[in-house]
Amino acid sequence: MLKEAIENFRQPVYTKTARSTDTYASINNRCATQISRLVEEYNSVKNDQQLLREIRNEIDYQLRRYHNYCIKDRIGGHYRQKDLKHDDPKDFEHVLPAAIVRDLLLFGRISIEQAMNPPTCVLHREQHVALAAAGFASKTPDIWNFWQRYADLNIVIVTHDNQEIDTNSWNLGDHYRHFNIDA
Repeated sequence: MLKEAIENFRQPVYTKTARSTDTYASINNRCATQISRLVEEYNSVKNDQQLLREIRNEIDYQLRRYHNYCIKDRIGGHYRQKDLKHDDPKDFEHVLPAAIVRDLLLFGRISIEQAMNPPTCVLHREQHVALAAAGFASKTPDIWNFWQRYADLNIVIVTHDNQEIDTNSWNLGDHYRHFNIDA
């Protein structure tokens, strides 16, 4: 029976989709729906640490799927190092580390929309390595003043549309206001 089922199987040919406003909206809606379901499930679990870990992993996957497709691949990052050249080695990074974003969401401090749009930045690879060496690969000294982790880099940061920002005063509220991200 299994042999016959396999022999008669013809793998479907899936149509390719070109990126568009519709595909970005589709990814947005899918990820938001899944994240909402997972947060609800997380909050209903009692005394099962492994299940909670698995749900956090699934939330991480959905957030990163959105971040990669709708931010990294669409605009590069919310911010970028100003002096980056086209052919410089560069990295997309979460200025507010992704695990912190996830936990802020799980503990009801930020909305799903905010978790899907945390501050992200494109940095020269050397700067990204310097952040890790300084202990900021997955940590930040201040969530609200998220640019503090860049203090020793001595770089100028601009928004994806080239608006220079003051990293000494630009905070998480400014980020969400600038990018019209509702709570």
